[in-house]
Amino acid sequence: MFFYQYILIPCLCALTTATAAAPIGALIGWRRLVYFGEALSHASLLGIALALWLGLPPAIGIWSITLLLVLLLYLIERSGRENPSNILGSLSHIALALGYLVMSQMENVRTDLLAYLFGDILATEAHDLVAIAIAAAVSLLHLTSEDALSLRWRLQSLGMQIGA
Repeated sequence: MFFYQYILIPCLCALTTATAAAPIGALIGWRRLVYFGEALSHASLLGIALALWLGLPPAIGIWSITLLLVLLLYLIERSGRENPSNILGSLSHIALALGYLVMSQMENVRTDLLAYLFGDILATEAHDLVAIAIAAAVSLLHLTSEDALSLRWRLQSLGMQIGA
């Protein structure tokens, strides 16, 4: 039981996540959105804080705030005047500051903010592995779809080298 719960499940979760995250990370790097993961994690802290304040499950707050961040990034980037990394850096720090501010104003909630920001791989269970595997499969299938292939051709036409 110890091997299954504390070694096998966390290792499979980490490997499955890495398998899906590597190609997605390459696409994010090619689009020069290197702070995207940091911005999403900092925005998720704001989502957790607002969800706890409103008495909602933290997952609802995380999804709503991160989707709002993506929408803001899209709208600001569409204007074409700013570098996407600058936008992400600004939105990331604004969301982190607002998250800390909201959390500090809630006297009835005491929580470990570092656990929310970094997580705990040893806390994963079998149902988490199933959810991660489904999300990884959907992500990898989407990357092989026509949209991802057209993105690849557009990047190559802009003179960016993909692979050797």
